[in-house]
Amino acid sequence: MSAAKARGGASGHDADVIVVGGGLAGLAAAHRLARRGVAVRLVEAGARLGGNVATARTDDGFLFERGPNAIRGGSVAIESLIAAAGLAGDVIESGPNAKARFIWRGGKPFSPA
Repeated sequence: MSAAKARGGASGHDADVIVVGGGLAGLAAAHRLARRGVAVRLVEAGARLGGNVATARTDDGFLFERGPNAIRGGSVAIESLIAAAGLAGDVIESGPNAKARFIWRGGKPFSPA
C-alpha cells in the first residue's frame, strides 16, 4: 500500500481515530482499528509507508535491510496480515545462499558473529 493510498481513507473530519505515522506500529494500529469498524485516518509525513523498514538492493544483487531485517514466514497469522495489507506480491524471499547475516557499519559489511 502506498502512502498516498493510505492517506485516501476517511477525511480528518469524519474519522473516529487519526493515527499519526505509517511505521509498523501505526500501520498495525490502523489495521486493527479498521477491522473493528472504526473509521481511521492514517497520516504519514514521508513519501512511503513502513517507517524504518526498507530494503535496498545493490547492483550485484545483495539485499540490505534498513530497520528490522526480517519476518519469518510460515506463520498463518503473519501470512494473513501480509495478504490483508495487500502486500503478498511485495514479499522478498531470502535466497538459498543467504546464510550469512551482516550489519552495514562504516561503509562495509560487519559480522557480529
